[in-house]
This record gives sequence, C-alpha cells and structure tokens, in this order.
Amino acid sequence: MSETSDTQLNAKEHPDLYRKALRGGLWLMAERVTAQVLSFVRLLVLARLLPPREFGVLGIAMLLLQILETFTQTGFNAALVQRKEEDVGPFLNTAWTVNVLRGVVLFLIFVGAAPLAIQFFDGDGSFRPTDFHKPAELAAYLVRQDEPLAAHVMELLTDQQRQQIAAMAEGAVPVGQAQQQLSDLFNRLAETASLYQPEAFEQVSLSPYARQCVASMTAQTQRRTYRLLLEQAWPGWISRSILDRPQLLWIIRVVGIVLLFRAFSNPAKVYFTKALRFDKLFVLRTSATLVNVTVTVVLAFVVRNVWALVWGIVLSEMTSLVLSYVLQPWRPRFEWDRSRLGQMWRFGRWITGLSMLDFLLNTGDSVIVGRLLGASSLGLYQTALRLSELPIREFTSVIASVTFPAFCRIQTDIARLREAFLKSIDLTSVVVMPAVGGILIFADDIVGLFMQDSWQPMISTLRILAIFSLYRTLPVGALFQALGKPHYLTLVLATRVLFIGLLFYPLIQRYGLDGMAWTMGLSSLIVIVLGYWLMARVLHCSVRVILSRQAAQAAGVAAMMAVIGVIKWQFWAQMAYLRFFVLAASGCAIYLAVCLVLTPVFKTQWLAFVMEQWRQLKHLTALRASSFNSSEGQ
Repeated sequence: MSETSDTQLNAKEHPDLYRKALRGGLWLMAERVTAQVLSFVRLLVLARLLPPREFGVLGIAMLLLQILETFTQTGFNAALVQRKEEDVGPFLNTAWTVNVLRGVVLFLIFVGAAPLAIQFFDGDGSFRPTDFHKPAELAAYLVRQDEPLAAHVMELLTDQQRQQIAAMAEGAVPVGQAQQQLSDLFNRLAETASLYQPEAFEQVSLSPYARQCVASMTAQTQRRTYRLLLEQAWPGWISRSILDRPQLLWIIRVVGIVLLFRAFSNPAKVYFTKALRFDKLFVLRTSATLVNVTVTVVLAFVVRNVWALVWGIVLSEMTSLVLSYVLQPWRPRFEWDRSRLGQMWRFGRWITGLSMLDFLLNTGDSVIVGRLLGASSLGLYQTALRLSELPIREFTSVIASVTFPAFCRIQTDIARLREAFLKSIDLTSVVVMPAVGGILIFADDIVGLFMQDSWQPMISTLRILAIFSLYRTLPVGALFQALGKPHYLTLVLATRVLFIGLLFYPLIQRYGLDGMAWTMGLSSLIVIVLGYWLMARVLHCSVRVILSRQAAQAAGVAAMMAVIGVIKWQFWAQMAYLRFFVLAASGCAIYLAVCLVLTPVFKTQWLAFVMEQWRQLKHLTALRASSFNSSEGQ
C-alpha cells in the first residue's frame, strides 16, 4: 500500500517539480547570461585601461579573503537546502548567529595578519627565466641604447655579455635559452652596487614607493630594490613581482569589509533555492553585478589603478547585503540552539571538507602563481582562467544550481534520477564543448583585438586551460550531494589535489605560467576518469551510456575546429575584427549542422531536451496568460 502511494505521489509531484526547475533554470540562465555579458564588457574595458599587475594586486587581497572564508566554511546553506522539509525557519537564527560571529573574527584576523600575508607573496628580488617576455625585443632595445638606462646597463656588462645580448637581438638565440641568459645577467646586475645612478633613471617614471625604497636601501634590500626599479623601467619585458606593501596593506583593510557584509547577510535566502524561486536570486545577483561593473568602469577611467577594482567589489557586496533583506522579509535574531547546530554540522562538515579541497583546486593554483611568479603573472593567470571558463563555468553552475534541489527531491528514485542526470549532461555538453573549441581557435584574436599588448603572454596559457575545462560537463557535485554522498566528491577532489601537489613545482620551474596550466589540466583527467566510474556506480549504468550522450557534440566540435582552423591559418591569416566575427559565426553554424546530423546516429537527446524545454516554456506562458485573464475577469 505504501509503495503504491509513493508511486502516485511521485507521479503527481514530477510535473510540478519539472515546471519549477524549468522556470528556475530560465531565471538562473537569464541572470548568468546578464552577469557574463556585463563581466565580459567590464573585462574588455579594464584590460584596455589597466595592465595585468593591477589585477594581480587585487587578486592577492581576494586570495587572502578566500583562504579565510574557505577554511572556516560551515556548509550550513547546503545543509538547509538538502533537508527534505520545506520550512527550515527554526534553523535560521542559529545559522545567522554563527555566520556573524565567524565574520567578525575573520575580519579581525584578515586585517591583523595582512603584513605577514604580504611578505609571503612579495618577491625576493631574484630574476627567473620565465620573468622575461619577448627577450629579443629587450635585447634589441639594450643594443640601440636609446635612453640613459639602457646605455648604463650596457656599460656594466662584460664584452662576452654584450655579445650575448647582440646575438639575442638578432634572433640567433632560442627563446628559452635567451630567457635563461637574461635571468643570469640581471641577477648579476642586481648585485652590482653601482646599478642605481640618478641620471640613468631620470627618464623612468618611478613610483613613490620605489623612490622610498631607494632612499632607505641597504645591502640586505639592494636586490629587491633593483628588481623593483628595473620592473618599473621595462614593464613590457619584465614581469612585476615586487609589491607596493603600503598600498596592498590598505587594499586588504578595505576589502576586509566584504567579510562583514557577507556575515550579516540574510540567511533566509536559502528559501530562494529550496523553492526554486530563482527570479529573486536574479534580482539580487544582477543588481550587485550592475553596481560592480558600473563603479569599476567609471573609476577605472578616473583613477586608472587597482582602486577601481577594489571599490567595485566592496559596493557590490554592500548591494547584496541590502537586497537580501529587501527581497526576503524574514528578520534574524541572535540564537544558539546546540541541537539544530549539530544537525546542520553533520551534513555541513562534509561540505566544509569539500570546500577546502575545492579551494585547493580552484584557487590554490592562484596562490602558487602569486607566490612563485609574482603579481603580474597572477593577473595574467587569473584572467586567462576567467576567460577560459567564462562561457563554461557559469553555464554549468546554472545547471548545478537547478539540478541540486531537483535531484534532492527524486534522490530515492534511481531511474528518474539517472534520466534527469543524463539530460543535464546532454545540455551541458552541447554548450561547453563548442565553447572550448572556440577558445582554442580564437585565443590569439581575443587577446590581440580586445586587450593591451601587455596581455599577450597569456595566450598559450588560455588555450591550455580551455582544453581541460571539459571536465565541467559532468555535474558530479550536484549528483553526489543530492544522494547524500558528498564523500564521493571529496574522494575525487582529494585525488586531484594529490596530483597537483606532485606536478606543480617542476612544471612551473620549466614552463612558468604554462606549467601551472598543464598542472591543472593533467590533474583534471583524474576527475574525469574517477568521476565517470563513480557516476556509473551510483546511477546503476555503464560508463558507455554516459559517454554516448556526448558523442555528437564531440564530433561537431572536431569538424568546427578543423574547418575554421584551416581557413584561419591557411587562407585568412591577417588578424582583424571582421575575420573574428565572420569565422566565429561560421564555426557555430558548422557545429550545429554536424550535431543535428549525428544526433540520430549516436542517439543523443540534447535536441529532444531543448524542444521539451521549449514546449514547457510555451505551456507555462499559456498558464500565466490564462491566470492573468481570469484575475482580470473577476
């Protein structure tokens, strides 16, 4: 009897859940599309106005904030979403109280530990081979001796070193060897007490901090000071790794306010997710994004430095705080219920461990780059990462946000859960795979046409990161958490962290930024292999079934890249805006055509899924219109 009742209940619940998930997905998609369009415009404008170093300086402050937040994550929000009961009101006051106490403590730690953190990320003054961009151009500039500093540096060199520079200028030395020779040469220069001569630097625009370092220079700080002077003299050829410590200290103090804004945010926002009311999340997030973009772009034109980025983030977080109480009438009060705290923590502790691993995977690479390669390299790496994931991570996050609560409701029905999961793979693959192919083909066009020349070193890094972002086509996190098995995801991510720890140092030492990209890429293969096996296990199906849902999309991407690649590099080699837009549109057409032809062959269901969504959308629109007309008639 109970089995029959459960079946009837599921049958009645499924259409309503599906409509809610669809409506929520549309709102989330609208929010993410709006956010990504605005963020992309913001990035293009700022990349024209600001060099990579400014992004890297803010990146260091944000990394410190993320470290504190991640390693003290409670996991309460996911725990409340995962609970089957709709009303989680009795838990909210305790959750809010913990968040406030945690936020205040983190703010004090964040500000107090700032000097130590700055010292960790600051460069020691040594030059590495990967610090030099376009070594032949730098060598030619030194040979010409067009300005006093170049002439002064050449005077300090031996005859053999001048011959090496001349060979580099003629292009007779391979790039890797030239970078190694320049690093050896400049490290010797940094030990030369006579490098700094006021008349040699008279045409160099030194910052107040650089002048302060010169005035207080000692034998212990000489190498760091000389590195700072040469960075500022030739920023187009030498990566900047020496931090302006007073400036960064103030940036950290201001960014720390974000911790307080997030701590006091309304915890009842969890109802937006539980009830699939993503229309309210759309208003909240889009408003904050608009504030961020507007403030950042306007200030970037005015101040032309990192403070434009800082105030954009702070004011957007303040907007989120205010709107969390405007959109949700529930008001918190201080309360400490140990029983409910324990219930949330039993699920949240796995989320906490998962968050730590997720940080090591998605942010730990930035910590490594900032520590080993400096602020400019960090700005290049984070921007390449953002561009490689721009159309990918946000789309998959929408799918995960919708599927997690939906999967939670059908977690006991494996057959329905399996079908829903396979449909989500269909949809993510049809978007993610061509996005990756497009980045591989057009990375040089994106950087060359829309950004400053100082961003050129990230082109190869961008391509490497894009290749291995394909693992995001698998929404494993939403699946494992919905089934109450977050430890499965923890196992997958822990394995990947282990491989990152083994690979990053030797690869960075040899390949610089590209080495970090290869580290993240090769380790992501672990996620793919282990993830497929675990998914097949919990869904009671074979790996071949999961792979078959991506076959048509993969073939479409291969055809697109082959045709567009030949046209671009063989018949239309000159970079131009017209070429970029024409080939991009042509690539989309080729991809869709191949997918449509091969969909019946591989029996993938992405097209049927899209048509199903369209029919449901029309049905929802008709229901709303009917309801509106009925209310008017009354």
